[in-house]
Amino acid sequence: MKKNISLTSEILILIGLGIAFLLVGIFFGPRLQPVWIDEVVLAEPAANLALYDSFTSAAWYHQNAQEFHVSTSFLYTVLLALWIKVLGFSIEKVRLFNYVLMLLSITVIWLFIKNLPLIKFSWLRIILVVSCLLPTGITFIYISGRYDTSCIFLSALVLGAFLIKDAKIRWLTMTIIGFFFPLSGLSAVVFAIIFGVILLLFNFQRFFREFVALIGGFILGMLFLYALYSTNGVWDDFVGMTLGHSVANANLNRSVIDIIFSRVSKLFDQKDYLCRGCSGDMSFPPLSVLLMILIFYELLTKSFQWRSPSFFALISVITIPTTMCFLGKYPLYYSWMSMFPLIICICWSFNNILEKNTGKIQTTIITTAFLVLLLYANLLGLPSLAQITLQQWENNDYAKVQNFLDNKINQEDNIYADFQAFYALKSRAKRVYFPPYNAQMTPEDRDNLSLIVIDPRASARAPWNPGLAEIVGDSLPQWYDTGEQLDTGTYGMKLYRKR
Repeated sequence: MKKNISLTSEILILIGLGIAFLLVGIFFGPRLQPVWIDEVVLAEPAANLALYDSFTSAAWYHQNAQEFHVSTSFLYTVLLALWIKVLGFSIEKVRLFNYVLMLLSITVIWLFIKNLPLIKFSWLRIILVVSCLLPTGITFIYISGRYDTSCIFLSALVLGAFLIKDAKIRWLTMTIIGFFFPLSGLSAVVFAIIFGVILLLFNFQRFFREFVALIGGFILGMLFLYALYSTNGVWDDFVGMTLGHSVANANLNRSVIDIIFSRVSKLFDQKDYLCRGCSGDMSFPPLSVLLMILIFYELLTKSFQWRSPSFFALISVITIPTTMCFLGKYPLYYSWMSMFPLIICICWSFNNILEKNTGKIQTTIITTAFLVLLLYANLLGLPSLAQITLQQWENNDYAKVQNFLDNKINQEDNIYADFQAFYALKSRAKRVYFPPYNAQMTPEDRDNLSLIVIDPRASARAPWNPGLAEIVGDSLPQWYDTGEQLDTGTYGMKLYRKR
């Protein structure tokens, strides 16, 4: 177990794993997750910017389609637009962007782990890399078009900045990285502050200046957003959207005690969306069990320390989800905030146990527990999803949607469509409205509609996702069913034209 391979061999293995990961993104990516709301509202403004030089969106509820776009992640939208500009627009190319961001993030984490060094065994570093890509919650982020990959990348860069030996250059680098956090998403700022406070509690002297530099970057980033959005007259839209995604707008006219009690009660409601980042991540329980086994082993062998990586992991997996949930929400796609510290610290703790070599039998037992539970946690993520996808391979084939809509639309069409039609429509028609924008549509917008592509089944509709009658209103008699419809098992839609 203690034999290391050469650095060259380690790098070659990691390159091979990276290529395999990208191949999964290219060939499996379009089928692992159906096209859904979060993906569309993030990719649609990026497509507008890349394809039509218009930083606007007709997929958000808080702005009209002529205003400068405000989203949860300005940075992600702009980077994705550049990606589309270079590679082109399709479901395969857009989704591949997140796989590349994840691979870059894991590369930086590997460099950090290797050069400190936290983990001295090459085979254990390889296991760590794999384990940072496969768990359930982390997998969900990069397969579903979420912007959280940009938050993960920035967080990885912060770790990488600690490798800079010159203090002044390190602090400057921290400030520059911190500048991009508010642009990437306010959730990333909140996470970085929580995680930074935990680091300060463990070693105040070591991390205080870096933390201050990072906070300085946050302030500069927020000032940039204020200048950008104020100049374009959409600062109020940003504030309204931010409050709409937090607990703040639900706290109006409520007492402080009532607010606190409500927040605390959410922490114990495992069915609540707010805290699903723990209960919904199937990889979290086995990793938590593994962490407790490592802590118990350290206590048993009298090697446990309050500043040990295992105790740091324990504090992180309790504090981060609890604080995030208390402040607003901790859904599945935020689970990376505790999963990355958990995985890194588990591997770091195991490395320390192997180095101390307390006994052959004890080492064999703890190694078996480590490998079995870590393997189980990884199998519950991407491998399990890949197996399900293979079983539904034909149902999830997005090419069927593209072929169905081919030759049925033109650049002049004004279209209202469900999210599932996004990739098939956006490159063919400039003006496409999506369900969240329905409340923003003006009478003129509705009069100009020429094509509607929606799933007519009542089970597919929701109050914010209306059917044909609610979309067109009094002009319903002017519309007719073309008789053209598609049902792949995953994607279902019907075409309606204006007479």
